[in-house]
Amino acid sequence: VSTQSTGKIDKMDTINNNNLIEQNKESSFKLATSLIESFQPTLDFIEKQLTELKQNQQNMLDALNAEKKHIIETDNELAQTVEIFNKIPNYQTKVYLIGKQMINLQDKINKIKSQTEQLALRKQKDDQQELLKQQKLQQTTTTQ
Repeated sequence: VSTQSTGKIDKMDTINNNNLIEQNKESSFKLATSLIESFQPTLDFIEKQLTELKQNQQNMLDALNAEKKHIIETDNELAQTVEIFNKIPNYQTKVYLIGKQMINLQDKINKIKSQTEQLALRKQKDDQQELLKQQKLQQTTTTQ
């Protein structure tokens, strides 16, 4: 009797254990579902905030990259501007020298004009004297 009753007890223990396991699984599932349901709104909110944060970080990164590109371009433009400003003294010297050359050329042109006018006056006087000589010569030849 003792082996039969031990066999029945073992079966009952096994059935009870299986029922307890099933109840534990069901309770665990309900507990897990309940926990998930209670924390789901918070988790959804956190997930939304993280997504927004990620997007904001990406926007900030894009803005920083654009600003970096702008700074590099500005730096290149600044270097070109500095190079141009460094050439200004050379250009000022060239302009000054060109101005002096123009003044010298104008002086030479004025001297040449003056010499030309003097030569023209001298030529006119010589022509007049030659004409007078010819007229005197003609008068003397006609009077004779």
